[in-house]
Amino acid sequence: MATLKESQHFQKSAERALDLSELPPATVDETARRLMVQLKEVLDRIELAPIESIPDAQIMAKSEFKSWVIPNTEIRIQRVEKGARAGEYLFTSDTVERLPAFYATVKNRPYQANASVGWYDFVTYSPTGVALVLNNIVPLRWLLTTPDKQPTRATFLDQPAWRWLGIVIILAVGFIFVRLCFRLSHYWRSRADSSEQWADLLRPLSLVIVTPITALIFGEVLRISSSAYQVFTLSLWTLFYLVLTWTVWVIGGANRDQCDYSGTFAG
Repeated sequence: MATLKESQHFQKSAERALDLSELPPATVDETARRLMVQLKEVLDRIELAPIESIPDAQIMAKSEFKSWVIPNTEIRIQRVEKGARAGEYLFTSDTVERLPAFYATVKNRPYQANASVGWYDFVTYSPTGVALVLNNIVPLRWLLTTPDKQPTRATFLDQPAWRWLGIVIILAVGFIFVRLCFRLSHYWRSRADSSEQWADLLRPLSLVIVTPITALIFGEVLRISSSAYQVFTLSLWTLFYLVLTWTVWVIGGANRDQCDYSGTFAG
């Protein structure tokens, strides 16, 4: 578990080396995780320049052009000129955008010496997020294998079977919870005429609770990737904001009815 948590820490640190300013905020976490692993896979398969030939801060301070390209590649590191990370040297947004193409070009090449073989499949397809959540319940060896012993995984839309099963389970649990809230709302409405509008509030509130939790589980626990992640995440957050509108409408109606009821009672 310590090793897994350490790798998660290094992964987050590596993601900070990417200029993610051009990525959609709603999907930036998953995209950064995937692109970081693709960059590592590219670097593990190409011959890198000797460490002493890489310009340091002093050299770059004297250089006219505040950027450096890894030799024999189009991978560029450049100083950020504006924004929250101004002054830092990051892999450029153009490089970040092209990383999937770079990875597709080299993914069938052999690894260089001392490379982390199988790391891409381990991070992309293993239930590492589930393992972190269930570490006090389920032994890690039941869920994970080492990166160099990753089995061949059948996928659909680039998602392994265990992840689709998790998606179905989470959606089913969410649906059951929302359905129970709808039934409870109907029950309260039938038994308390004066507060029937407040009983209606339970229906949108159930969705307000379920949608962000589901999006969080999909992103951080199941770690859905690629286009499937974008479809699920954008759909859930669109539903969330629509339900917020519904919630405000119900609250407004309940307040209005409460005022009318109070006025009638006073009269």
